[in-house]
Amino acid sequence: MADDTANTPAIEWIARVLAGRAASANADGDQVLAPATVNQIWPRHLDEAISILKALLKPDAAVVSVGD
Repeated sequence: MADDTANTPAIEWIARVLAGRAASANADGDQVLAPATVNQIWPRHLDEAISILKALLKPDAAVVSVGD
């Protein structure tokens, strides 16, 4: 992750959340301290993160109808 978290790309943030969920005992994982694992495995979650970001950015019906 970038030193300046404000400059960390959204896609990386999402992938890191997914990695944390997979690794942490607070979610689906078994690790009490998961940061090192998250740092290693977050790139594996990029495809999922891209899907989430696309879904969030997909225009709704009101946006699509503008201009009709």
